[in-house]
This record gives sequence, structure tokens and C-alpha cells, in this order.
Amino acid sequence: MILPMKVKPHTWMIVMMLAWAMFGWAVEKHAVAKSAEEHFQSFVLRMAEARYSEAQMEIENAVRLSPKNAYYVAGKGLLDERMIGPSLGSGVYLVSTADLDEEDRMHVDAAMSAYEKALALNPNDGCFHHNLGWLYNVSGHREQAIDCFKKAIEADGASAVYRVSFGLFYEQGGLTEDAANEYSSAIRLSPSLLDSRFFADFKRRRPSKAEELVAAVAQYLENQVRQTGDPFFKARLAKVYLYSGRTEALEILRQTTRELPNLSRPWLYLGQLYQLQSNEGEAKRSYERAVFLDKSDYSSQLRLGETYDREQRTSDAIGCYRSAIEDWLYKPSVSARRAARIYMAAHIVANDLIPEGLLSYTEPDFDLAGTCSRLAALYRDTGKTELADYYERLGKGTVPGSGFRVGG
Repeated sequence: MILPMKVKPHTWMIVMMLAWAMFGWAVEKHAVAKSAEEHFQSFVLRMAEARYSEAQMEIENAVRLSPKNAYYVAGKGLLDERMIGPSLGSGVYLVSTADLDEEDRMHVDAAMSAYEKALALNPNDGCFHHNLGWLYNVSGHREQAIDCFKKAIEADGASAVYRVSFGLFYEQGGLTEDAANEYSSAIRLSPSLLDSRFFADFKRRRPSKAEELVAAVAQYLENQVRQTGDPFFKARLAKVYLYSGRTEALEILRQTTRELPNLSRPWLYLGQLYQLQSNEGEAKRSYERAVFLDKSDYSSQLRLGETYDREQRTSDAIGCYRSAIEDWLYKPSVSARRAARIYMAAHIVANDLIPEGLLSYTEPDFDLAGTCSRLAALYRDTGKTELADYYERLGKGTVPGSGFRVGG
């Protein structure tokens, strides 16, 4: 018979003390993490309102409390970029170096340092590499920028934005063919780029090259459809055909909506085709389906709003216009949505790309000023002058914290 081992009283006391110490440590760690997240939440809100000096205090507190959180550290870098003057706006896309004053250069250096630290914590974050690439580029370190853009694409080969950035970088250096190759890859991944300000600018700069690029993308997608029959490739091909005015787009979109009835974009494109044919009934049905499937798609909301507006369904039109405006202003990037999963972040900075205007530059273009003006007119017609005044100011870029800047 085995007798139970006797435990001395002081041993039990030591065990209990250790248990309480571990419990206390866990409680304290949770409290610190919670406090850091609260500071980060305040940082996100102040970034959205462009209150950068207040945001700086909040992100510094978050990083101090949680120095190994790569997302917080990267947020510090993003803030420094946002605090740079207008020299790092959309004009940076096609200049080799930005015209930085001493204060701006301090912010660039601080931003680079923050992203380098964030990458030391998570070397596989494509957005960190991408943003650091632009910072290296504007500070004149082109070799380091190349390395960063390549690593961003390695980390996320499905990102069209990273390839656009690399293409713009090549175009800065006069490497037109390399740039076109990156643009071609980007459009294969996301043909909606054809509706962006980025592609409109490229077409103005190099019209024959843009036409050649669209034809090459169409041929690539045609080959993919023949080889695989994949409806996702069909949807992309249909968008390219729609852009080029090719009649085959209609039948491909009909096939795609049958095979992928829960994908919103083919319904949007089908609605656009029906509208071009003056088939308002089918166009409206397609737009309604697109909005039902993805209420955050400002393009679908805008098209449906315009349809309701023509039918004088004022209340419905107002709802769609408002949704389109809000979706455009606060649309999160793909990398921001991914960050919520990777870092289990309760709060994210919706526009986490450098330069600041890159997200809207590569999205399907949206006439914010015109949509705000129309919405203001509808509100004025219904006697809601306060809301009408608000949207008139928003359309002019004079609403503080709206996230919209004139020309941005």
C-alpha cells in the first residue's frame, strides 16, 4: 500500500503565494493591454479627425504600454507620415524625391524608424514593407525602396495596390516597360483599377501604352477562362470587356451572376451594361442585388441612388447617396481589414497606406463633390436645410474631420 506523501505546511504556503503571484501578474497584464487598446482607440479616432497632435500622445501611450505590438508601432510611423506637409501628397507618385523641409524630413526619419521596428516584430506584414518603401523612396534611398516593394508583393501577391506602387516607382525612374508590367499584373488582379484616377492619369500620360496594356490583360484573362473556366476569371474579363466597350461582356456577366450569384461586383457591372442599353428595369434590379450583397460598395450605392433619383424616389435616393458618401470617405483598405484579423485589433486605421491619397487614387473614382451637391439639393427640397448645408460644406471639403480634403 502506497501512503500519500505528506506536504509540509510551509510548502503549501509557497505554492499558494506563487499561484496568487501568477494570478496578479495575469490581471495586471490584462489591465495594461486593455489600457493600451483604449489609447489606440483614441488614436484611431483622432487620426480620422486629422487631430494629429492629440493622436501623437495617444499612440505614444499605446506603444509605451505595449511595445511589442507591431500594429501599434506601425501606427506611430503612419502618424509621422500624416504630419508631413503637402509635399508627400499625390504629387509624390511621379517624382523621384519629395521636396522636404527640415521638419518634414524629421517626420520621414521617425516614420522609417517606426516601420523598421514594426517589421522587426512582424517581418511578414506586406503593408509595413509597402509603406516603408514609399518612405525610403521620398528620402532618396531607391535601392532600399526596391527591396521593400518586392517584399510587400512577396508577402501579399494578391494586392493590386502594392503592384501599382511598384509600377509608379519604376515610372519615376523612366522604366516604362517595368512599370507597365506591374500595372498589368495589378489590373489582372483587380480590373476595377480601370475606373480609378490612377489609370486615367496613366492613360493621359501614355495613351498607346494604356491601350496595349488593356488588350494584354484581356488576352491573359481569356486564356485563363479557356484553360480553367473559373468564374472569377470570367468576372474580371467581363469588367475589362465592359471598359473596352465589347459586346461579349453582357453574356459573360450573365454567366458569372449565375455561377457566382453572391458576388456583388458582377451585378454592378451587369447593371451598368443594362443602363447603357437603356434597360432601366434590369439595371435597377442588378444594382439592388449588388447593394444587397455588399452594402459597403459605394459604386453600387451611387448607381442605385441615381436610379431612384430618376424615379423621383427621393427618400430612397437620399439613403443611397448618404451610404455612398460614407463608404467612400471611410472605406478601409484591404490591409486594414486584414490587420483586424492578424493582430486581433478591435480598432483599425481605415486608411493605413502611404502616401495618404493612395487608397482613393487606386479605387474606382467617385465624384464626392457632385454627389454631395445632389444630396444637399434633395435635402433642401424636403425642407431639411441643416443637412443640406452640411453636405454642401462636405462637398467643398470644409467639414473638419471629414477625412476629405479638396483635391484629395
